[in-house]
Amino acid sequence: MPENELTPAERVYQYISENRHDPLHFMDPAKDLYTFQNLAIVEVVDTGTLKELVLSILLVSRTRTSANSDNIAETSPSRRRSSIDIWRHVLYFRPEVDILEIMRTLVDIVKTDRRVSTIFCGQVVRRVFRFYDKGSSTQTYDNKYMDEYNLHILDWEFIGMDY
Repeated sequence: MPENELTPAERVYQYISENRHDPLHFMDPAKDLYTFQNLAIVEVVDTGTLKELVLSILLVSRTRTSANSDNIAETSPSRRRSSIDIWRHVLYFRPEVDILEIMRTLVDIVKTDRRVSTIFCGQVVRRVFRFYDKGSSTQTYDNKYMDEYNLHILDWEFIGMDY
């Protein structure tokens, strides 16, 4: 089916099926050549809501390398993470969570938490997210660029939900 005939959720699932989607974990800092040794090691905390887990993953990604199930590094510390990266990290803790839940959660976060921003990155050709210590005084998302799913960020807000 041509992409323009797919629903937004179908576009996301099609994109995921064409990319690696096994769980990600943060590498052991003692074995990670990319970890900043002079920074305090932060661990992911999975004790609350999905939103809190996503925020924890974004916080930890500032200082830790993301590795796949083969323990191969995919993203070094201090890099922005895509929705797929974040979802794959969530899968490590909560295998039942769907990518669409992550996308809706990310929209909620960027609209309500000024410490998290998102841009479309032309280098990795994905929308990416980052956690900052200090919040921005301006809008933390830009809705004018289409992303890897051929959607705008605000299209994510109710994706996959029946109205």
